[in-house]
Amino acid sequence: MVDIDHGIQRAQIKLFVRDFNMKEFIVTISDDLDIFETLADAEKYLEPWILESKYNFKAFNQKGNVVKASVQSGTRIKLLVTEYKDPSLLKEEILNYIPRLGLVNLVELKMKSIDELISFLVEKKGFTK
Repeated sequence: MVDIDHGIQRAQIKLFVRDFNMKEFIVTISDDLDIFETLADAEKYLEPWILESKYNFKAFNQKGNVVKASVQSGTRIKLLVTEYKDPSLLKEEILNYIPRLGLVNLVELKMKSIDELISFLVEKKGFTK
């Protein structure tokens, strides 16, 4: 853990948080939760079978916009970020997933923003590639 009370390290953390907030990561939820750095990364990784109803697939960008998925040419997924926002559902899905990562203070995490929760998940499990 970085000691954020020292000037240089604090500046580095603020820079990371600012850069982190400027991106629009894609969060997908099915039988697992995955975070992708870009829409293109998610489209390359996801396969059409994930859209079967038994997986209850959901996708959002980091701002809480719903991301619609469709099968393109039978073997690829096409994702489209919509204008419809549902940040409370995204937060709920993230909070439902976090206990699978091990012991965490869920009460404390419920007070965090979506950006902070996604940052926590990226730190714990990394980006899906």
